[in-house]
Amino acid sequence: MTIIEILNRCQANGISLQSVNGQLKVSSKHKAPIDAELIKQLKVNKEKLLAWFDENKESATIESIPARPANKMIPLSVEQQAMFLRWQTDPESAEFNTPSLFQLSGEIDCSALSSAWQTVCLRHESLRTFFKGVGDEAEQVIAPQAPVLEVVDAHSWPQPRLQQELLEVVGKGFNLVQSPPVRAILFRTADNEAILSLVMHHLITDGWSMDLIFGELAALYNAELANIPIELPAVALQYADYAVWQRSQVSSRDYQEQWSYWSERLQDLT
Repeated sequence: MTIIEILNRCQANGISLQSVNGQLKVSSKHKAPIDAELIKQLKVNKEKLLAWFDENKESATIESIPARPANKMIPLSVEQQAMFLRWQTDPESAEFNTPSLFQLSGEIDCSALSSAWQTVCLRHESLRTFFKGVGDEAEQVIAPQAPVLEVVDAHSWPQPRLQQELLEVVGKGFNLVQSPPVRAILFRTADNEAILSLVMHHLITDGWSMDLIFGELAALYNAELANIPIELPAVALQYADYAVWQRSQVSSRDYQEQWSYWSERLQDLT
């Protein structure tokens, strides 16, 4: 992760960072523990973060992002808009597909897995998000229903066909303005073997998010199998909240001053 990606991730998860007497102070406004991967990134990049704070003393704390107002139009984040414009020039492209394949073994309950998948998608709005509009008028639309987990009987498939099918699933583009860019398919290859394919567009996910999604999916699935209740930490902030907040910052005086500063510092590199 870059420093900016780490800062954005902290903001999106209600985590505050401070530089105090040369030490990096980390705190969370939520009761849920901080994700292990994010903690790792904070440790690995501690010196770089402290240097960033030293160069940005006037904004040496990372504020929490508020939940967006209800019924407010949801713009694309700056990062999303760049990818969305790229997609509009080549709608068939699979350039930003983020595939994950999971080998499952043992007795597989498709109904329980489907239920767990539905719960994960209902928890995370980004998994139900598609897009409409063009240019600066583009916006995010959150569907009320979760994408369906498709189950494919691949018992009789020879290995070459299975490999070809997986390649096609991964390499097929998404229509971003029609439905959420999510493709979830369970290939049943034997009575006790299956491959779970989760393919999403980078507009709605990243590597860190995929680890979180699969972790929740596994926890919910195991709870369904054991027929026991499970209470996952509440999702305090959705990506749409971050996008609304980011756009408000883009128009702020502080952002414009930082933009001018870095534009001047980096102009020789362009």
